[in-house]
Amino acid sequence: MVQNKRNTDEMKDTSKDNNNTWSSLDWKKVSINDDSVLKDNDIHDGNGNGNDNDGAGIFYGLEVVSGKSYNVNETISSTKNSNDMEKKTKKKKKKKKKKNKLRKENNVCETEKTDMNNCLSSIATSWSKHCGGIDLHPTLLMGLFKLNFITPTPIQAMTLPAAIFGRRNIIGAAPTGSGKTLSFGLPILNALFGNENDSSLQALVIAPTRELAMQIHKEFKQVSCNKVRLASVVGGLAEVKQKRVIQEAKVVLGTPGRLWQLISSHEHPKLNGLPQTLKYLVIDEVDRMIDETNSFPQLQSIFDFINSSEMQNNENNSNNKRQTFIFSATLSLNSQKIVTNRPSKKRKKNNASLDEKPGDLISQLIQRACILGPTKTIDLTNNTTSRSISSCLPTNISFYALKCTQRHKDSYTYAILTTFLKSPGPTIIFCNSISGAKRVSQTLQLLLGQNVVKVLFGEMAQKARLRAVESLTQKQTVVVATDIASRGLNVPSVAAVIHYDVARTLDTFIHRSGRTARGVGHDVSGFSILLVSPKDEKKYDYIASNQNFKSIKFDGRVLSKAQHRTNLASKIYLYEHTQLKSQKEKDFLFKISKDADIDYDPDDFDESFVSNHDVVKKVEAKRARYELRQLLTQPMNNLHRYGKFGMNASIRQRLLSG
Repeated sequence: MVQNKRNTDEMKDTSKDNNNTWSSLDWKKVSINDDSVLKDNDIHDGNGNGNDNDGAGIFYGLEVVSGKSYNVNETISSTKNSNDMEKKTKKKKKKKKKKNKLRKENNVCETEKTDMNNCLSSIATSWSKHCGGIDLHPTLLMGLFKLNFITPTPIQAMTLPAAIFGRRNIIGAAPTGSGKTLSFGLPILNALFGNENDSSLQALVIAPTRELAMQIHKEFKQVSCNKVRLASVVGGLAEVKQKRVIQEAKVVLGTPGRLWQLISSHEHPKLNGLPQTLKYLVIDEVDRMIDETNSFPQLQSIFDFINSSEMQNNENNSNNKRQTFIFSATLSLNSQKIVTNRPSKKRKKNNASLDEKPGDLISQLIQRACILGPTKTIDLTNNTTSRSISSCLPTNISFYALKCTQRHKDSYTYAILTTFLKSPGPTIIFCNSISGAKRVSQTLQLLLGQNVVKVLFGEMAQKARLRAVESLTQKQTVVVATDIASRGLNVPSVAAVIHYDVARTLDTFIHRSGRTARGVGHDVSGFSILLVSPKDEKKYDYIASNQNFKSIKFDGRVLSKAQHRTNLASKIYLYEHTQLKSQKEKDFLFKISKDADIDYDPDDFDESFVSNHDVVKKVEAKRARYELRQLLTQPMNNLHRYGKFGMNASIRQRLLSG
């Protein structure tokens, strides 16, 4: 009995060992019927003995290819060795691929570096050759390369040597789009790169509009490769963020209103120390700021503040001398208002200097800005004996004039946009008033779509203004704007400018027209089109005396179709405008009655005061929507750019509503 127990215990121990050894192996199911597996008589147990079991449907174990007996340890080691070899070969292949990629990337980088160095050296030699041997910082050369400015423009070639070598004050007048921003930007940035250890506020750039200040900020940032601390100080944006950015800035760009608001608060150490640290002062579009009665007093206050230091009174000390840049496209032109039939309004009591001529104002501005040292004057607009508008504008602008009645301006504008203009670029339509810009934009939105037509005027929120400016980068865009967009918008792709209202001054017309054909090259072109009504005849005659205009001829059938569509759109706009106005009045009355604890029900008000005339207008607007929806599905003629200004989702959705 004792021996039997011992035998059974030994059998259990051996079975446990066998189970442990076999369970450590990787098993898989092998079908008996598979050709790669042995038959029933070749199935072996763990000891290598045959097992003739007819009922063994599936064999759990190792797959044996040949031989009636085998050793388990040998097969395991052989499979492990083969797997290790495969893994090693895969790793070697991956390493080779990585090495080849790195070699290719290094070769590409080396070729790119050599090409980049060659390009930068060619740009440096080109700018040095045309600008009297100036030596620009490598970062600026990289920025010029990214902006594709291979050679300087005439105003830059004449400005940079005197500004960099002689540190002269510059008074420059050049056509719009001629590169005036870099004419004062490169000397300032080049000097800042040469003295990187100085973290004080050294440059101040003043512009009349927010858009122009933001545009200058953008160009400074691009040409400096974002390696100079800049701060834009304009209205409409968060003042807290602007205060934070000023603390680290070397260059501040802004409008007179917000600048003086921050300076007069005396809460910013860098602005408080501006009279001692300021080395560069820029006044861009100076004629605009002189004409603006609201900006000039603030500008004068800024001048008085920065000139308050005794440092500026010492003309002999060259280290303390401030360098001043004054630029405009119409600096030397007469900016008197065009004579009209309307009686002149009484002048408001402002500074006595506002009653003087523009030339006297500029000379007085030079004195008040405390410009010290030698000054160089550059006037590229005075290159002909008889001054004309074309001397202040790019040469590739085509001027057109179209005489029509005031009520037909909408139809002519729609016909010009859809059949006359062949360039795919964006278009800017200028109006003299905010109400006119709103009405024209909403009428064109019914005809072209809300995604196509945008509006831009001064009373808009700053973010909405920036969105309207950014939309000009798209080809299928029409922006209806006031004269706030006449300066500072540097969009090279603008194809045409339409003067829905004739400009009040010659300078304004020049700056409006200068929004198109911007850039350098013979392929750059644009249109400037005037819509002249009978009341605009005298203003047009004054402008036409300085510039020749071509005429535009339209097919009568196209004009009749355009007139019918614009009439329908105007009818829809008038109904929507009156509904919106009445809704605002109801909301106002409801608010007042609620504050006074008076029971007021807007629904009762609607039922009691709705007239038959309002019902008729509603029916007419509904019919106009249906008819306009049908007309916009078809082009007016073969020249109608149906793909660009045809039916789209925004038009369909608005016409189906209401």
